[in-house]
Amino acid sequence: MGSFSGGNYGDSIVLTSLLSYLETKSFTEVYIPSASPKDTEKLLKVYDGPLKLNYIDINMRRTYGYRFFNKQVIKSLKNIDYMAFTAGTIFLRDLLNPRRNFIFSVVLLLLFIRRRNVKLMGLFVGVNEDIKRYSGAKRVIAKKLFNSFDQVITRDYESYINVKDSFRHIKVSRSYDVAFYNLLKKNENLPISNQHGRTNIGLNICEYLGKQVGKEIDSNDIKNYLITVSQGFEHVFWFHTTKMDENFVRDHILFDEKLKSQSIHLRLYEDLQLEEKYKEMDFFVGMRMHSLIPALAFGVPVIALNYNDKVKSLFEQLQGEKYVKELDNLSGLSLEGSSQVGFTLSESQKKQIIQNVEDIEI
Repeated sequence: MGSFSGGNYGDSIVLTSLLSYLETKSFTEVYIPSASPKDTEKLLKVYDGPLKLNYIDINMRRTYGYRFFNKQVIKSLKNIDYMAFTAGTIFLRDLLNPRRNFIFSVVLLLLFIRRRNVKLMGLFVGVNEDIKRYSGAKRVIAKKLFNSFDQVITRDYESYINVKDSFRHIKVSRSYDVAFYNLLKKNENLPISNQHGRTNIGLNICEYLGKQVGKEIDSNDIKNYLITVSQGFEHVFWFHTTKMDENFVRDHILFDEKLKSQSIHLRLYEDLQLEEKYKEMDFFVGMRMHSLIPALAFGVPVIALNYNDKVKSLFEQLQGEKYVKELDNLSGLSLEGSSQVGFTLSESQKKQIIQNVEDIEI
């Protein structure tokens, strides 16, 4: 199941949710390919469930193989009945660059195991390129890739239609982001308060700003916006999902002395137990989708900063699109009565998200 790189909180909560889901099925043992198996194992020290976890090193600097088409992965196949490929967004550019795209290595592995009795599931955030427009080698590889799966699960509607219209015989379904599942299950009985004070605000900014957002963003606008939304709170908690995000915030955002003195840095990418700090937040403003999900799961009012349309798509799916702010259109926001200006999940939505995941049949 994987692969996972370590050092990314988004990978970590997807992984813990998948383990929680697999506990409800008949599985007893899980193999986890990782580019940083020691880091992944260290992060999962919080896992105390019944599944036996095995870690497979797929770092090409240390092991013999081509990303997923790896000697250790092949060696483990004799013990595997079901294989789940997880990925953020599937794309077929840079196909022959294993450090930028793992798809070709997956195709090689699928060719190798085609005669084995292994069921395949693809769990993808998105499939954003129009598959029907592929030609040449891309079309051949895409056809081989998708036709190999017994089931494909996407989150957003556009990706669902893209795969469904391109490969009509494949079982395709949609699910809210699986990362919600474990957090919601653990906190099903968490008392929900409609009263939020002005003590703690949580923030998340990602280092993609200026590189991948596809818009001209002035970092001064972000800084001014964060100073505005933090006014009136006693403590500012930074929920960092990667080391690069933390470095970006420290180097490019924290120039205001008052905001700097209020700031407390939490390295989610190193310690999953820091998720519990979300329960202490009165409000949360975040960019990365997987920084927003715990806040939503814990009932914290949320404003999302849209650096990538997967964030906007998630909030549209949850009927919370009016709480998404575009990065190139930030303006001052008064947070008086913060519980009324931030988005929170309803109890019925939480139950539906859990049910959507549990309805996935494998």
